[in-house]
Amino acid sequence: MWTQVNPEVHNYSRNTLEGSRMMFDRSNHLRNPEMNSFLHPMLRPLVILTFLFGVLIPCTMTAAGECTNWQTSHPSWIWCDDFEDGSTLPSKYYDFTQQGGSPVLSSGNGLAGSMGVRFIFGSGATGAGYFKRTFGRNPANCQSNCSNDFGEIYARMYSRTQTGWQTTGQAKFERITSFVDSNWSQSMIAHLWSADPPNSADLQLDPASGVSGGTIVTSGWNDVAHFNWLGASRGPTGIFAPANANTWYCVETHVKLNTPGQSDGVFEFWVNGHLEARQTSLNWVGTYTAYKMNVFSIESYIGDGSPRAQEHYLDNMVISTQPIGCLADGSPLAPTGLQVL
Repeated sequence: MWTQVNPEVHNYSRNTLEGSRMMFDRSNHLRNPEMNSFLHPMLRPLVILTFLFGVLIPCTMTAAGECTNWQTSHPSWIWCDDFEDGSTLPSKYYDFTQQGGSPVLSSGNGLAGSMGVRFIFGSGATGAGYFKRTFGRNPANCQSNCSNDFGEIYARMYSRTQTGWQTTGQAKFERITSFVDSNWSQSMIAHLWSADPPNSADLQLDPASGVSGGTIVTSGWNDVAHFNWLGASRGPTGIFAPANANTWYCVETHVKLNTPGQSDGVFEFWVNGHLEARQTSLNWVGTYTAYKMNVFSIESYIGDGSPRAQEHYLDNMVISTQPIGCLADGSPLAPTGLQVL
């Protein structure tokens, strides 16, 4: 049995809500084994009490240091990038494509003033570039964990829009998908992008299958004509709303493929640790089993064209097989509104 604590955390330095999810078992062990690796058993009860009764504790993880030695510190992580390692974006991302000189790495535009990714829209521009991180068995490209299959994935990143940001029409944000052929045919696509107008400031889940029974029916990338759309679910937080510009949001997505032949797949997302939308009865891939999830795609796109010259920033990207949660910028944290399930 597990006890789940879902605190709402107030970040005093930013005066905005940030979320954190921690899992404990009945003996006060953190469910996430990575946390047990550095948290001494004598301190675990103190951590639990701290979260329950609101005692201030300093956060020991900062934005610019999250990915230091991540392979050792977080064995469940597939990828981590806080964009502080000095590497260029094309050197570590697949299908890196610039539009109008964007995206670029930018010092000072990342989380807590760190290095981040800067997407630059010209007035009227529909795209500001895109890139992918590939992983697992993949017939097109693999950048890590190339002998593994991943039927369940968590992905988290931070998003901020420039002061004065305006949104019109549907915009792309991210997708988790499965390449099943060297031509990028897809068995499933977990789209997380903006909702349809008039709610285009909000994010929504928009899952799609590229399988009929056990047969792939798509041909190539984004073969929308052959997608089986599984139904959209919108979240309530308008991360693209003009009123929320210049505010960092922690966005985490979870996708679990269905058991072959069953409708038990999962798709859900959180903003700042708060559940926004969840679907739990999805038939992602029918009985298809040859390839599982192997691509995380970052996309900055405004379908109707950007209404003005403006910028969008991303930072601290993590792909994992276990829940990730949000981090703080080094400020003391105090939990509120706790509920033990």
